[in-house]
Amino acid sequence: MFFWGSVLAAAVILAAGLHYMTSMPGTSHAGPLPPMTPAGQELAARLKRHVAELARSERNVDLERSAKYIESAFAAHGLAPSSQFFESGGRQVRNIEAGSGEIVVGAHYDTVPGSPGADDNASGVAAGLEIAQYLVDAKASGAIAMKRDAIFALWSGEELG
Repeated sequence: MFFWGSVLAAAVILAAGLHYMTSMPGTSHAGPLPPMTPAGQELAARLKRHVAELARSERNVDLERSAKYIESAFAAHGLAPSSQFFESGGRQVRNIEAGSGEIVVGAHYDTVPGSPGADDNASGVAAGLEIAQYLVDAKASGAIAMKRDAIFALWSGEELG
């Protein structure tokens, strides 16, 4: 009897721990979302433009087009991008960095073969580009003062590397 009681107690503790680690706090939103602010609408449009440009064709066929787009976006934000070239999957690819600091904001810009990669990972690249723009603008205007600066790292070779 003691054995089965111990097994039952362990199972209850395990189930409770699993529930605690996987449950979401609070309640889910129900009903329509509130309307987006004009700033939110502008951000959504910029994110959509980034994703559309990055995912307009299979990215793994021409990674250099995506790399040049990323570089130009960083430069438009006043950042000086640099590249680290390396071999991956039998071809030369590159990582692109901009800024410097202890906080890393990153995403990969390559995709699995046969995919334009809108969700994996053009959306992550788009978010990284917009975070870069936000931080550059907010620091320049004095809206934020960061104790640590950020480096933006967008890389290739995640899917095939």
